[in-house]
Amino acid sequence: MLRATNSVPQLKQRVLGDKVIEYPNIEVMTPVMTANEGFRQIWCENTADFLSFTKAVTPQIEIAKTTEAAPLRVQNENFFCASCLPWVHFSAITHAEFSFGSAVPTLTWGKLKDGKIPVACKFNHAFVDGLHASRFFMQLEALFTDPDSLWKEHPVEGR
Repeated sequence: MLRATNSVPQLKQRVLGDKVIEYPNIEVMTPVMTANEGFRQIWCENTADFLSFTKAVTPQIEIAKTTEAAPLRVQNENFFCASCLPWVHFSAITHAEFSFGSAVPTLTWGKLKDGKIPVACKFNHAFVDGLHASRFFMQLEALFTDPDSLWKEHPVEGR
């Protein structure tokens, strides 16, 4: 999801003051379930390959699992929100809002069923239209079709 999101410039665009900006790279904020079934948000940086991503994120996940539920406080909007509902295969979803700007994308995926993983998105239509959403989904499908490509290094702008 992170690689596909970064491949579409419009998903990295935000309003800052009275200007439209485009981050060279965006990260992902995602919840991790704590031991008492609350949630703790973690910040995951975009990395050049999946092994580097896993090495960076795994310790954060383990810490989050053993801490109290709490939101993650962020300074900028150089991220998107991602969440998984591994318990259900859905056909549609409405995303909840927290307090982020309306341009921060939200992506949720569900349970694999009959070889399909449902993915729902919330994009700001001022930046993202059907063409851009289609580009995201086409890139995501390409990555799912060739998962070995995730192990290959890819450029990460702004690093």
